Amino acid sequence: MTSSEKIKKSRTHQSLLDSVGVDELARALSFLGWKEVMRSRACRKFKQAAALAFRGEGGVICEIKTHRDYQSLHMLARTFPELSTLHIQGSWILSDMLHFPDGDDPVALQDPEVTGGTTPLDFNVLSAFSNLQHLWLCEITANGRYPRLLSMLTGLKSLLLMHTNNLKLELSEIRRNCPLLEELMIHHDPDNLCVTGEIGILSEMQNLESLVICGCPRVTGDAMQLAGSSLVYLSLLQTGVTLNFNFDSIGRGDFSELTSLRVPGCLTVTNAEEAISAVATVCRLEKRGIQLEGRSISLSQDSADRYPTYRHYCTPPDDIEVVRADEYLRYVTDLALLEETIGPFKGFYNRPTEEEYQLAVENAIAKNIAEHEKKMKEKRHQSSK
Repeated sequence: MTSSEKIKKSRTHQSLLDSVGVDELARALSFLGWKEVMRSRACRKFKQAAALAFRGEGGVICEIKTHRDYQSLHMLARTFPELSTLHIQGSWILSDMLHFPDGDDPVALQDPEVTGGTTPLDFNVLSAFSNLQHLWLCEITANGRYPRLLSMLTGLKSLLLMHTNNLKLELSEIRRNCPLLEELMIHHDPDNLCVTGEIGILSEMQNLESLVICGCPRVTGDAMQLAGSSLVYLSLLQTGVTLNFNFDSIGRGDFSELTSLRVPGCLTVTNAEEAISAVATVCRLEKRGIQLEGRSISLSQDSADRYPTYRHYCTPPDDIEVVRADEYLRYVTDLALLEETIGPFKGFYNRPTEEEYQLAVENAIAKNIAEHEKKMKEKRHQSSK
């Protein structure tokens, strides 16, 4: 290729680049990783496009996975202060563990985590990202309270904390520091004691649409305290939260925006007659895609309709389990489990009275004794041959 041909080809490439606007170039860069976008800044147009690519809802997701990546945040903050999405994903490789110094009131660990000899990192660097809207912290090594962490990030719209098991957090801190939050997910190992607070305190967060808390038994309260909120998705498994539904309030439209509900326990009713409306309520909820975990309906512990356990053979019929027929395999599994646990109450279409309950238990005991004697007789007969 001659010199003139090279110049002509270079001019053609330049004209093609000139024909692409900064906005279009930014959209193309948004499909790349943050390191590739950093390396693309070869000219003024690419620098402008790269700055736009890190901004807004569809911006580049900055994934920090190693100790070295985190140290580069200082430079990233100077270059792209409007970065909106930051995922800090720890690693189990000792040399790459994302280790932060202990905060206030650290947990006394019997087996302190090995940090691989890395220099502790600093949460304060996050304060440089004034436009940060989405923050994920996953499997990092942090211990105690870090009161400045959320106070630096008042513009957050989504916050995900996953397996940050020793990072202490009070729900009131989230309400106070993150008023714009739309999505909150806290997912820890079971029996995590570092996340605490009354669930009702989050009802004051008007923008919150998705709330997931799992593995935090010190998060307590009644899920009905959130009934007037605009929540679309609610999951509170393995927490200390209860669900005491008020059926009249559901009819008036509480949880009107909810499309998915996962809470521990079951619906509680105060008397046996209310169970009929409870079944109808469960059906209405499931038509909206809302399914309850565990036993669906149960008499409250202080209900006057509860019977004392008779002869310690089986507990009274105080619970209703709804068998769902939306999926055949699930239906068969639920039905088989129901057949195993229904015991002496098979054949009843209404809740038995206390007398019927006692008689059913007596009949079940007599049946078991007769079956046992029959087996023993057959065994003796076979041994005598």
